[in-house]
Amino acid sequence: MRRISLLAAACLLLVINTGHTSGKEGFSEQKQLYDLLEERQTRFGDYLESLEKKTGFFGSRSRHDMRKTISVLKEIVETDNKIIRILNRAIDFKVFEKSRMNYDLLDLDRQISSLRDQRAVLEKQVAHLLEREQKLARQVRLQWAALALLAMGVAIWYYRKFRGSRG
Repeated sequence: MRRISLLAAACLLLVINTGHTSGKEGFSEQKQLYDLLEERQTRFGDYLESLEKKTGFFGSRSRHDMRKTISVLKEIVETDNKIIRILNRAIDFKVFEKSRMNYDLLDLDRQISSLRDQRAVLEKQVAHLLEREQKLARQVRLQWAALALLAMGVAIWYYRKFRGSRG
């Protein structure tokens, strides 16, 4: 029976040791749990001793022995209740952390979706601006060509006007 309680204590420490909080709070809960497990182990030893005590007539257990055994069992139950409360707090915190992590993941998914939408809008804007740039470049080339033709026309007219008046 003692081995079972030691095994249970080791398992409980392992569960708490996997950590649910960081810093002083997690350490204090681990210390509380460790202290309670040691206290339980001591009280269980007291319980085993009280079972072996037989102070009554003819080597039987007296009423006082039974009362002492019952009080030790009550103390063990109280200690177990404290251990269970600490473990429930740890479990509740782990559930809270998981739900918070799920909400964080949902938030990140929303952000990724929003960024994808923004990227699609920006890609459309870039495509539109590139198309507009090509149109403007074509217009600028046409304007330069028109200006060059106009300059050549003015040059030809000027050349004919002055050359025709000389000759």
